[in-house]
Amino acid sequence: MNITTVPETSAAGQLEALFRGLDASRSPREILGDLVRAVHTVVSPRANIRLVTSGLPAGSYRITRLHTPDGPAPIAEAEWDADLCAFPVHAGGIAAELVREPGIKILVEPDFTDDPALSFLGRNYRSGVAMPLYSAAHPGNWLIVLSHRDDLTEASEVADLALRTHLIGMALDNLHLRRALAEENARKDHHLTRLSQVQDALVPKMTSLPNGYEIALSHIPYFQAGGDLAICLPVPADTGGTQWALLVADTTGHGPECTVMMGLAYGLFRTALESATGPAEMFKMVNRAMVSWNLRDFTLLPAFAAFLDTATGRVRYSSAGHPPAILLSADAAEPARPLADAQGSILWAINSESTFVESEIILQAGDTILIVSDGITEASNPDEVQWGDEALAVAARAASPGAQACMDHVQQALDAFTQGAAATDDRTMAALHRTA
Repeated sequence: MNITTVPETSAAGQLEALFRGLDASRSPREILGDLVRAVHTVVSPRANIRLVTSGLPAGSYRITRLHTPDGPAPIAEAEWDADLCAFPVHAGGIAAELVREPGIKILVEPDFTDDPALSFLGRNYRSGVAMPLYSAAHPGNWLIVLSHRDDLTEASEVADLALRTHLIGMALDNLHLRRALAEENARKDHHLTRLSQVQDALVPKMTSLPNGYEIALSHIPYFQAGGDLAICLPVPADTGGTQWALLVADTTGHGPECTVMMGLAYGLFRTALESATGPAEMFKMVNRAMVSWNLRDFTLLPAFAAFLDTATGRVRYSSAGHPPAILLSADAAEPARPLADAQGSILWAINSESTFVESEIILQAGDTILIVSDGITEASNPDEVQWGDEALAVAARAASPGAQACMDHVQQALDAFTQGAAATDDRTMAALHRTA
């Protein structure tokens, strides 16, 4: 078997060179330069002219490129995005007839003597061809090629030139599309960045608890702006003192709409915390507000809340359809225990009388409570295996004492499991630790 490399000077070799050039081109000027070179590989023109007809009446045109030694000084190629109004509009003559209707035109012994814009070309050429460059099925640009020989009247040469010209038109369309997509993506990125900044400004930064307690919060959004919430706020206690509300919530779904919904939910939680005496009552107030605002078609809102009385270590907690928190006893021999005895309805604007229950524990010195969103337990490795509740409990139990130490160890274990696999959900954690 013999293998022969196609010569670069052959028609196939020249087309391959054109493909490479188009693939590497990054601007309309480069692409149109490829077109000129492609024309020269087919014929030896003495003149080439580019006309633009977009936005003009039939038969009208602007000359945006002119290269010929037989007339006035050449017109340099106009930038594709330039203001074409700087180029005068022409009408009438041979050029107008060529661009009036779509389709390739072959010129034999063309006579430009009476053409109002191209009269300097006279009768100096033996043959020519006018090729439309289609954009969205409309010939908005034209290339006129003239030769002193009869080579542009041969069908094979015109077909080859038509193929190359069509490829150029497709490349220009693709470039426009890439630019439009890049601009749209940049615009969306800007809005997402601003949305993330608004979200950061709305949600309060982590607050230090009184001596004897440590709090740690972490929220890694799936998008630039996330749909999870992790906060710790001081609230009035029924004893007249101050207690602290620890809350983790997760809007279902992904994208900017979830960020907007979480911003709304945060406002509802803040309002409810001004008068709610416990986590279950807070959830009931938020749920009623969601029903009154008719938000049923927008989101489900799983949440877990814990109210801490720092004077006694009493923690009252409630789950609104959220995975239970984990209690890590100061006794390292005890396994992690899910606080699953306070499961209530999910927050959803469908039933104003949804039921929410709460339970309580006394947080002892050395104990830690860890709350995570499902983005943690449902994180997957490259084999699409989820991490799961059991792995979370093992990692949390193996952590050193302390809120931040617990979260750091869980994050390290999760990273080791996922092996760099892309996240598919926000990953949010909150930890409360009693030091003394």
